[in-house]
Amino acid sequence: MDPNDTPALPAPEGLLSNFVDPPTLMPTVIVTCTVVLASVTAFVYARLFTKSYIVREHHIEDYLSYFAWTGIVTYTGILIYIEKYGFARHQWDLSMAMFEHIMYYINVIDCIYGPTTMAAKLSVLFQIKRIFAVAKKDVVYWVVTFSILLNLIFYTGLFLSYVFQCWPRQKIWNPTVPGKCVSPSKSNLASGILNLISDVEALLLPTWPIWHLKLSFKRKLVAYAVFGFGSIACAIGVAGIYFRVLLLERPDFTWICTKAAMLV
Repeated sequence: MDPNDTPALPAPEGLLSNFVDPPTLMPTVIVTCTVVLASVTAFVYARLFTKSYIVREHHIEDYLSYFAWTGIVTYTGILIYIEKYGFARHQWDLSMAMFEHIMYYINVIDCIYGPTTMAAKLSVLFQIKRIFAVAKKDVVYWVVTFSILLNLIFYTGLFLSYVFQCWPRQKIWNPTVPGKCVSPSKSNLASGILNLISDVEALLLPTWPIWHLKLSFKRKLVAYAVFGFGSIACAIGVAGIYFRVLLLERPDFTWICTKAAMLV
């Protein structure tokens, strides 16, 4: 059986595998990656400029945001690069040889995802801590500190779970290699749920200190609206969980994984 001519998944009834010009989500991937990179780069550049030339002071949350940006650039770059192996197609439109390449790079992306997301989450939490919990060690201080610790533990564990998803590691992209694996789809679902919990927590954390500010109700709402952008992350998190559930239920891994990758 030639892996270059054998489909990675049998085509559904009534369809034939197409290795030449199959349907692909790659144009959507490119547009999404371009918009995300442009938006994130603009915000990070504005932060870097402000901290370097106006405030002239950097803190740990700034460095974490810069690190997260490099992770996002790498993540999106790999997403686009693996189009050459057929990523963003239906799995039955891939040869087994192409699918092995894709699984290798998907694992690389998964390994990048943990540290990148951890840096982004910790940047937000340290920023909240600096704004609302510097003067005294009150409830907000301890909640944020505990949240930072939990995120460190969770994302470190997530990173290690992807690094050692299979042993030996070659089995991640080559199922014929003898060894043992944990289910990547179940790991992705667990990470999606915990990500959403973390996003909701970061959205709600400023509520208590803002509510106790000596401001009018209208100004409190305006202050909270600044942090309300976190609701976008929560909405994306819900959509991401939906596609992670689909990965458990449907065999068309590459097509569904492409949609999930654009949301996480």
